[in-house]
Amino acid sequence: MVCIAYLGPEGTFTEAALLQITAAGLIPGREAELTDLAQRLPVESTPAALDAVRNGTADFACVPIENSIDGSLAPTLDSLAIGSPLQVFAETTLDVAFSIVVRPGRSAAEVRTLAAFPVAAAQVRQWLRAHLPGVEMCPAYSNADAARQVADGRVDAAVTSPLAAAHWELAPLADGVVDESSARTRFVLIGRPARPPARTGADRTSAVLRIDNVPGALVEALTEFGMRGIDLTRIESRPTRTELGTYVFFVDCVGHIDDDAVAEALKALHRRCADVRYLGSWPTGQAVGMQPPPLDDASIWLARLREGQPDEGREPGDERSSGAAAAWPVPRQRRAPARHSATGHGVDAPGTRTSPRVRARRPCPAGLACALGSGPCVGNGRGDCRRAGLVAAAARRHPRGPGGGAGESQRRRGRRRIQRHLRPLASR
Repeated sequence: MVCIAYLGPEGTFTEAALLQITAAGLIPGREAELTDLAQRLPVESTPAALDAVRNGTADFACVPIENSIDGSLAPTLDSLAIGSPLQVFAETTLDVAFSIVVRPGRSAAEVRTLAAFPVAAAQVRQWLRAHLPGVEMCPAYSNADAARQVADGRVDAAVTSPLAAAHWELAPLADGVVDESSARTRFVLIGRPARPPARTGADRTSAVLRIDNVPGALVEALTEFGMRGIDLTRIESRPTRTELGTYVFFVDCVGHIDDDAVAEALKALHRRCADVRYLGSWPTGQAVGMQPPPLDDASIWLARLREGQPDEGREPGDERSSGAAAAWPVPRQRRAPARHSATGHGVDAPGTRTSPRVRARRPCPAGLACALGSGPCVGNGRGDCRRAGLVAAAARRHPRGPGGGAGESQRRRGRRRIQRHLRPLASR
């Protein structure tokens, strides 16, 4: 029988989350077991639940990791970052609403002291200020412990869960109390490192990064996610507890370690960071962000080679998996001989003549019908003459008058005009 430690005593929201996880069949290797076949082990704190897994007292631990009001829970993060490695296998979320309870027969006017778990107190602070002003707050190490303090007579009232109120047979002053109606808490199932659950397409991967304290190190580490199109859903720093000003970084991303993009990012982080602690890849039940991109053309090609399939090569104009036509590489043209002008349109230098054979073999890279001929272009070949508004003038054909009359003079003026405007463009 599998044993699962959780933040007790009986009646906590963590126990409710544990029941939800086991009912959904999310315990690794025991998906078919019924809820009542899992032994529940209540402990006094979240670190104690994780320590029970490390020392073998329990197979798994169910602990809260994040809520929508106060964010991540520091005791859980700190316990995951230190000690022997642990791994997350499943998660679930609960809508959180509290009950304000007293012993039967007591009224709100008699409440002088109130017990509350610090996380719960933060989520009902406004309600308490409005309905129980001036009450003395007493700490409790769980919501169920707060209820037990009322039952034992140590305090007058408590902020607790409905499950704990029913267990200790307490009377509610108010039910469904929460400052934010959308308050939710995320719980995770943690065990010793093992093979992660199978990829579902709606997964989360988490890791702890220890980065050298040098300028730009964090940016370079996060670039490994961004350059691969991986959606980061959380990044948070926690002190290392070894030296002032040193931190580790918790990162969550969308995807599974079996996704090529996520796997490549983890490999790159392992090379780049001082240490990477993998916290697992597990199903989230529903998509939490943008999924990692599929295999690119190079990965598909490499996978085919690994499987022994022939390399069919690449033909000009082939369309790749991205849907865009792959441009076949064009050999770089040689720079024009010195006798040609820098404009690249076959304009002769003084006292020289462009060979007709050169003009025929080297057309304009921009595909323009230039009146100056099609000599070798040493410009950028991007059609800047078209953007400069000179093509119409260049392509205009003027009749040549007898003896090289007005038509020839206009052609020479056109040559000089284009040469003057294109000279700065050719130097780009």
